[in-house]
Amino acid sequence: MSGDGLDAFDSLSADKRIDDSANYQWRVASRPVGNVVPSDFQWTVTDIPEPGAGEVLLRTHYLGLAPVMRFYMQGTGAAGERALEPGDVIHGRGVAQIVKSRHPDWQEGEMVQGQLAGRPTRFPG
Repeated sequence: MSGDGLDAFDSLSADKRIDDSANYQWRVASRPVGNVVPSDFQWTVTDIPEPGAGEVLLRTHYLGLAPVMRFYMQGTGAAGERALEPGDVIHGRGVAQIVKSRHPDWQEGEMVQGQLAGRPTRFPG
């Protein structure tokens, strides 16, 4: 591991390939004790969900993982949001494109930004 300790995280993405055939997610594998370590994260591949009524399906183009996520992963909510449990999808602020819409106010092809995670998203009307 290098002096900054980040080399250990390179292995998390070394063999990962992303395409449009599946839903790719980073999940909480275990609660961090102190700083996060690679074993605190779990890579999962699931079927692409169909959006329900009033929901849209997004293709994420950018997802930021802020340092505050460690507190959510440790079980401490911040800024009034609920803490993450082991198995939960890690979310963050991001930019995405609507690829399927079952919401009358949101059209396929539109770009959106906000709190994103790997599941169908319900937008307010």
